[in-house]
Amino acid sequence: MTTPYEIKDLAPQLTFGVTLHSDKAKFMTLFDVWFPKLWQALTEAGGQPLGGPFARYHKWTDEEVVIELAAPVAAAIAESADFKMGSTPGGKTIVFQHIGHYSGLMQTWADMMEWVAKNGYELASGGWETYVTDPRTEPDSTKWVTEIYQPIK
Repeated sequence: MTTPYEIKDLAPQLTFGVTLHSDKAKFMTLFDVWFPKLWQALTEAGGQPLGGPFARYHKWTDEEVVIELAAPVAAAIAESADFKMGSTPGGKTIVFQHIGHYSGLMQTWADMMEWVAKNGYELASGGWETYVTDPRTEPDSTKWVTEIYQPIK
């Protein structure tokens, strides 16, 4: 299920994360490997997340996916070889929720892209998914909430 689209003017949000390159067939494996490393690096640097982790898609082609796995933070913290400070973009952004299993996210993104085109908008930069529900604490995937953000112009 998808909630109605809202258009919001967002402020940039400071983040701490890692940018990874993968082929499309293997990118899903990055989440299980790198999100635990993100939390460990965040803890070791003394950082406190301001919300759930997110995946931001910088590039998506048939050959390559460039994805940033990160968490929002209140203040800059020490970077490491893998994990760097960054920020989400500010500005006009479509915001909505996907409720359900992650397997439905591809269709949710496709539906949103269609809506963007039909309503005269263009994509401004890479969108992101914030994982509100932790599957380790909520096993019922029909209750999983993913917030989706797509900057537009």
